[in-house]
Amino acid sequence: MEGIRRLACVFLIWSCGQAIAESGHECPDGVLGVVAQVVRIDPAHARVSKTLATGSEQAVGVNGVLCAGESVHLAPAGTVTRVELYSGGRRQSLEAGQTFSTAKGEVRLDPRVRRSLAEIAAANGGLKPPPEIPSPSTPRSAGSSQPSARFQIQAMHLLQKLPRQLITPDVRPVVSWREGFGPYVCQAVSEAQDVLWEEPRAETASWCAFLGGQGAAHQLLVRESRGRVVIWNVRWVSWEDVPRPEWLRGRQGRGSSVDQTAWATWLWSQGAGEWRLQALGMLNEHSGKEWLAGYLRDTLLSDGSLPAVR
Repeated sequence: MEGIRRLACVFLIWSCGQAIAESGHECPDGVLGVVAQVVRIDPAHARVSKTLATGSEQAVGVNGVLCAGESVHLAPAGTVTRVELYSGGRRQSLEAGQTFSTAKGEVRLDPRVRRSLAEIAAANGGLKPPPEIPSPSTPRSAGSSQPSARFQIQAMHLLQKLPRQLITPDVRPVVSWREGFGPYVCQAVSEAQDVLWEEPRAETASWCAFLGGQGAAHQLLVRESRGRVVIWNVRWVSWEDVPRPEWLRGRQGRGSSVDQTAWATWLWSQGAGEWRLQALGMLNEHSGKEWLAGYLRDTLLSDGSLPAVR
């Protein structure tokens, strides 16, 4: 719990000054209680109502949040025709006549942690929108057979010039790239350059999650349609090798999805450079369950920065 408290405090400092003025109401468990965030409402001037876990109604605008046990219903012939939500690590649309519901539940935190998390929304006046992961900026058609230096595929800024990456076999390492000529293909290759796994990616894609369990892989690479590649050298390790923050040492197992979201954030901000893909993979693994994990994953994939968890 101490680690979660620390994560909440640094998230508060990190996001101050970046919040959006128009907001919804905070969740009882702060950012870890957020299940979905309203990204867009059509028409733009309209507002929607959410049904709270108690059954009462409450208005929510763009950048407002839905907490556990809350729902939004768009009437078939109502003023609002469409709502875009960020939930489960992705954006999804709610059309007229549809309902978005969240399961009841709560994050088990002691009172001190609850207070520290609740301060985030109160101090910010809301959360900034979830970041948009950039798409490659290369033109769809290129007249020259030789790509210019400007459009040569390259790793995203935060994943450039890294040492050999240390990854646990059950985590799906995540990489991201910029530029290049799509479509792309992500590949895990052996030391002998045999392809052990691959997945095609569309022209508009700029990241992929490699299949876990690639213990024989020596490199992870992204290949563009003209044959150029970006490469990350990897070595597979056990969970006992992964650095732990002080507040997780001595505990059995890896903890809950909340614990691992905090751990991944600490590993990115405080761990050595060889743990970058591991940290991203941990955030991605829990993005479907923890809104904050998806929010932080997309922040990094957008070349953003994370709070420094100590």
